[in-house]
Amino acid sequence: EQFQQAESSASIREYAVKAYGKSSRKTELGFFLQAMRKNAEEVEVINRGCELIWSRTCKGSSFCATTVRHGGISVLLSAVKRYPSNENIQSCALKGLWNLICDSPHNKSMIFEKGGFELIQNAAKNSEFIQVREWGSRLCIRITEFDRSSCEEIIMFMRNLSNDAAMQARACEALNNRVLQSERERM
Repeated sequence: EQFQQAESSASIREYAVKAYGKSSRKTELGFFLQAMRKNAEEVEVINRGCELIWSRTCKGSSFCATTVRHGGISVLLSAVKRYPSNENIQSCALKGLWNLICDSPHNKSMIFEKGGFELIQNAAKNSEFIQVREWGSRLCIRITEFDRSSCEEIIMFMRNLSNDAAMQARACEALNNRVLQSERERM
């Protein structure tokens, strides 16, 4: 009952203080992830949650670890899948996923295991929103740098990011890795 009150309340922090006698940004993040799972059909909860995850995971690896520990990858992938016509949810969820995979091969593999690569790839190819296509492409390039995407897919992602020199360089590196891998397989 207390948790339901917190979900309907504007202040997750107040709930955390009442329930645990303290609150921190990490505690709030856990409550938001729980609220997002329980209220997946509530656009405003998902929207605010995706914004929060994106902003918190920008702040460092401890926030990323908290997000992953509380099931954040699944929650963000679910938001991408459930709300393809909501630009803010899509872009914030993709940016949050970007933060989670930076420097974490384990999180990249978790995205693959949960069917997230295909979902992100679909957003990068088919979204009506430029920002979603761009962030989806960035994620796909980052995820597939040393993985299983075809050269044609990488080139398509590069086209979506023609003005982003850093991502173009990453994509070129990914293409180079594909060529080297193909040459090794032929030997």
